[in-house]
Amino acid sequence: MAANLHPDDDLPIKNQSLDQESFRINPNPVPGSLDDRPRLRLKELYPNIDNYRTVPTASYIDPSSIKQEWESLWTKTWLYAGHICDLQKPGDWFRFEINHESVIVARNAKGNINAYSNACRHRGTRLATAEFGRGAKGFMCPFHGWRYDMSGRNIRIVDRDTFAPETLCDVDLKQVRCEVAHGLVFVTFNPAAGSLREFLGGMSDVLESYAIDRMFIVKDVEYNMLSNWKTALDAFQEAYHTQTTHREFKPMVEDYFIQFDFYANGHNRALTPHLKVSQRLRDRHTLNHFFVNALKEVGIDPEGFEGGPEAARVAVQKAKRQKDNKYGLDYSVFTDDQLTDDWNLTVFPNITFNAHPEGILLMRFRPHPTNVDLSFYDVQIFVPKLKDGVRPPAYMGVAPDVDISGKTRPDRVYFEGKDAHLLGPVLGADATNVPRAQQGMKSQGMNGFIRFAESERRIQQFHAERELYMSGRKVLATQS
Repeated sequence: MAANLHPDDDLPIKNQSLDQESFRINPNPVPGSLDDRPRLRLKELYPNIDNYRTVPTASYIDPSSIKQEWESLWTKTWLYAGHICDLQKPGDWFRFEINHESVIVARNAKGNINAYSNACRHRGTRLATAEFGRGAKGFMCPFHGWRYDMSGRNIRIVDRDTFAPETLCDVDLKQVRCEVAHGLVFVTFNPAAGSLREFLGGMSDVLESYAIDRMFIVKDVEYNMLSNWKTALDAFQEAYHTQTTHREFKPMVEDYFIQFDFYANGHNRALTPHLKVSQRLRDRHTLNHFFVNALKEVGIDPEGFEGGPEAARVAVQKAKRQKDNKYGLDYSVFTDDQLTDDWNLTVFPNITFNAHPEGILLMRFRPHPTNVDLSFYDVQIFVPKLKDGVRPPAYMGVAPDVDISGKTRPDRVYFEGKDAHLLGPVLGADATNVPRAQQGMKSQGMNGFIRFAESERRIQQFHAERELYMSGRKVLATQS
């Protein structure tokens, strides 16, 4: 079915510029805030960035890219494995999967966090098959009974005397480098990589304000995406698709004038104004239902409110600044824009955050180990401790029956490719479009390449950074 077009809804955007980085939503930042800090231009980070306005489709559809990316990318950089809330006490652990590797991340009896390969040193049997666990003393191989403690140390070999001594050298589980920053646990298979903090660089300052380490998981989904992992990631690195795929948001989201900031090592952020009517719409003065609901959520009666959308945006920000604000949060560390807008952060190579003081939507994109047309799309939602009886804002996408107290860790839910609608109307629409792009890239009508607008500058940065790894020019995770 052809898309329904509504030409009268949208206005042409005047004074378009090729330099999307110049579109600033906060021209007068508060001194000392994150928005006041010097930034590098994208061309300073990647002098050849203009070469990535077009990219060969082969990197998305060529089966050989699976092996190439594993050897040159996935085994060289830092990878998000999980949230610290799953490792609260000694004996807590979780499992992380990437390609053919399975990693156990655990807190041992001394309180230290370790990561090691989820493979018994006898014949490789997976020790942990569940997603996570609490209060474990160790792990036992279900095949032959070998045992390991929470630090990966081998503590029992059944019938040890039947093994020749030379076969029992190095029987502890193989360690995987593991570090924690901002409540996020990362692993790397690269023994020469610099520290995680060095890798995050300037992105660390952005993450710090959200205190993710004090949040906890309230939603955990793994979806079998019918596309390459990069095709899926691309969809969440641009707002260009909002005007067609998510038309319903234009009355409350500015989808064109977005601030982009770029950091070393492939990281970036897009500051997308919410509670700001899109420049594409003719009516930008009516207090529509999005603004009415936003006022209600912070305790303002819309019936007695005087003013339009801009006034409502400021009113919501001011309401959150009050010490007795509805959510019971301390908003003093945030800029005004953070109180209303979506700060969309990307940490290279494969995670994005829709960041708000009231919660974080983290999305992770993992490759399929054998099929270039498949990937794993993970969605996790973190929320802080809110005032008793208060729910997260509607934009966090937390169902009304979900426990948000942190007392219950939700089970991981698995959806198949045909279940895109179960992701919800917004993510479901994206998950429906992404496979169409994957299949279309194989068409001879594409002439072997795809193209990106300047509003898709973040995707261009991703490909420039990826190429540094794929070409071997970036050997260590911290080398610029």
